[in-house]
Amino acid sequence: MVAAKLAIVLCFTLSFARPTSRKWIEKDVCIIGGGASGTYAAIRLQQMGVDVTLIEKEGKLGGPVTTYTEPSTGQTYDYGVQIFSNLSVVHNFFSHFEIPLVRLPPLSGGNTTMINFETGEVVAPSQLYMGNLTAALLGYAEQEAKYSSIFEDWNLPSPVPEDLLMPFGDFLKKHSLEAFAYIAFIYDQGTANILAQPTLYVMKYQDQVQIRDLLTGSFVVNALQNNQLLYDRAAAELGEKLYLGSQPTQVTRHHNHVEIEVSTPEGTRHIRARKLLVTIPPKSTSQFLDFDENESTMFRQFNNSYYWNAILKHTGIPVGTTLPNVNPAASLNIPAMPAPYTFLASPVPGLHATYYSSPHNMSDAEVADDILATLARVREGAGFPEPDQNPEIVALHKWSPFEITVSMDAIRDGFYNDLMALQGKKNTWYTGATWMNQATSTLWRYTEDKILPHLVPDEALLNAQY
Repeated sequence: MVAAKLAIVLCFTLSFARPTSRKWIEKDVCIIGGGASGTYAAIRLQQMGVDVTLIEKEGKLGGPVTTYTEPSTGQTYDYGVQIFSNLSVVHNFFSHFEIPLVRLPPLSGGNTTMINFETGEVVAPSQLYMGNLTAALLGYAEQEAKYSSIFEDWNLPSPVPEDLLMPFGDFLKKHSLEAFAYIAFIYDQGTANILAQPTLYVMKYQDQVQIRDLLTGSFVVNALQNNQLLYDRAAAELGEKLYLGSQPTQVTRHHNHVEIEVSTPEGTRHIRARKLLVTIPPKSTSQFLDFDENESTMFRQFNNSYYWNAILKHTGIPVGTTLPNVNPAASLNIPAMPAPYTFLASPVPGLHATYYSSPHNMSDAEVADDILATLARVREGAGFPEPDQNPEIVALHKWSPFEITVSMDAIRDGFYNDLMALQGKKNTWYTGATWMNQATSTLWRYTEDKILPHLVPDEALLNAQY
């Protein structure tokens, strides 16, 4: 009996002592998520002398950047993130990795035929709402100027103006900006039924910088047509500080540090960091982050839309021809979702890109089936000949949760003030689309200006150059 009791005590003692035998990897900052925001933050912090580590669940960095490489020629095509705003952070980051940027060239060459994807019928310009696009852009810019504070973070006026809360379609009609509707539909992809979204979210998505670049033709693009290269070079620079194909399984936040358990291809790792930077959507953190009641209550309020991009071959669409989706019978000619936005001509002969959004979740197989069914309908309606081979989707990516929102009542009741108050609590900081918008350029600027100053031991280090 004594021996049995001693065995129990010994077993208990060993099991209790086991956590202290862990081998801890000590870091200044641990970053969860290697998309645009997380990669940018990791590189910039490393440049400032901060000991950083980055955890990314995929086998590469970049998130929705999605660059397609044609197997037979090696030609690359960016069918995910394509354009960038003309900001210093953009030029600096690309320059650091020796990747040239050029102005987005004006659309030239090729053909564009408007199609009603619901019926497959070609739509004549005379069937559509026509307006002065430049006047609409200028008028929209005037409206955005009233709320300039919302483009720095979620610094909303109090009370929140009703214009920001009303459905976007109603807002456009109220201010005679109907001609802007289709521009917003095409540029703000992934928002599902955009006319029903609160105006606040559309303004945040297509912000003052993007409107400026639209009006002045200032957008820039990667001259190499290979945005994945930027992230591959970032991965090489981070080296052993990067964990690819890895996921946090448990995060415990203490008053002076954060402990992160990570499942990696090489086994479990334990990281102890002074501060934590979360760049993935809040809904994706519920499996491992130690939410308190307030955080859980807030993050449960988030809703989102869903977004996919894809590459197709053997479409039967003539080379260089782009087919945008438009519905002359719908309000402001904006098609209902779920549906593809367009079949977009690519610089790679024989390939077209497409982009698909839904207000509700769908499987990849369901999306692929609908894309191919829509393509067949459109090809028949446009009178294009049958392709020699069956159409094929050679790449399909789901980027969800996308366009994360809360209800109009929650916005009105100060949700975003409460959300921003979470920054820095429990040694945790946040960046990413939930905290700014979906645009890579704006995310980099937000991360640089609003987040990095809180993650370095000495703010003077922010003067560190690329």
